[in-house]
Amino acid sequence: MHRLIALFVVMLLVATGCGLRMQVIKQSGKPSPLKGASCLVVAMDRSELRIGGQNIDRHLQQLPPNEAQDLVSIFASMDTSFMKGLKNKASGVRVRSLAEGPVTKGEILVTVYHLELERGWFRGLSTEDSWLRSRVAWTVDGQVTDEWIAKKDDSASMYTPTDVQRLSNCSESMGELAGKYFARATGG
Repeated sequence: MHRLIALFVVMLLVATGCGLRMQVIKQSGKPSPLKGASCLVVAMDRSELRIGGQNIDRHLQQLPPNEAQDLVSIFASMDTSFMKGLKNKASGVRVRSLAEGPVTKGEILVTVYHLELERGWFRGLSTEDSWLRSRVAWTVDGQVTDEWIAKKDDSASMYTPTDVQRLSNCSESMGELAGKYFARATGG
């Protein structure tokens, strides 16, 4: 019954154009191996990222140095925003970055693979929305137990004129979705 309700909510959100699309690749059964986690350890992976049809390394090489640095700053903001969204929705469990130390017993590795993004732009009345597509994999004791892909977009407007704002919003929403997924899987 819970899966049917969750599917209905996702379909309703997509149908109403909220800008969030999710596809479950792998889902663990009941009881979920995510239950009882002492900590969620987040790793960011941009090795598969494509921007404008190019892989991230090639894209960065073609940018002038100041624009390449801007993109690196956007990534840092996106990482922080994902963590914020995850912490907000995965209450009752500690959340930390993999950079703080390796995964230990009782901790779950949450790997965020950013797959595609569009920076978008805002120039008065002319705009292009920003969007982010990511795959999130949940690893328990070295085995991926749950995995999904989602896409989030954010409208370019006078309220979100910069690509860093919009992509950070997309990443935070992705983190919130991960937190909701965890809460639903663990009965929280």
